[in-house]
Amino acid sequence: ALHSKLLFFLLIISSLMFSQRKGENLIDENISFKYEKTDSPDNRFGVIGSKGRQAFAAFVEIDDTDRIQKYFHYIKFKSFNFNSKPSVIYLCIYENSDGLPGKIVDHGKFLINIPPKNTFITADLSKLKLKVPEDGYFIGFEWILNKENELKGNIKTQNPPYTPSIAGFTAAKVNLYSRSETWRKEPDNILIAGLDLEITYHQDFSEQSN
Repeated sequence: ALHSKLLFFLLIISSLMFSQRKGENLIDENISFKYEKTDSPDNRFGVIGSKGRQAFAAFVEIDDTDRIQKYFHYIKFKSFNFNSKPSVIYLCIYENSDGLPGKIVDHGKFLINIPPKNTFITADLSKLKLKVPEDGYFIGFEWILNKENELKGNIKTQNPPYTPSIAGFTAAKVNLYSRSETWRKEPDNILIAGLDLEITYHQDFSEQSN
């Protein structure tokens, strides 16, 4: 009996260690998320993951006003989860690498739970003191291609879509990038011109007082 209890204890410890490694630097108690359900139908219009397009991003240009406000405050977006159970996705902030998404900025990748149906999600990053890159940056999402996130239903394809859908918008100028093995900009005739994002910044007033 003692041997069985010890084996069970070791299994629990190893499971916790594996979970911690797998989620390392992705879940931070300094980040908070606000969820607001909405019946707005436009949340169904956007981008969705697949093995051919595992990530999408949009470029954010920095003007002189934004350079003064140099830390991320919050990032707000709209999602739609087509399955009846929650799904998960990564929200990422990428460096600008010659006009394409580069490496993820330090502490700039966040695991987010996406509830079913239409939802506004606000990621509050103000406690991180995450600096805004002065030469612009990309905000994007990386889909987790597992069975839990695979779109359920009568879908017969070797390249199934993965939830959630992230809301987009249409415009004459395309600001949408996708990644399979490498990043590329979407062509000008694409229906969705970019990701529907609301981004705000704040100053670190503690630095001003020193």
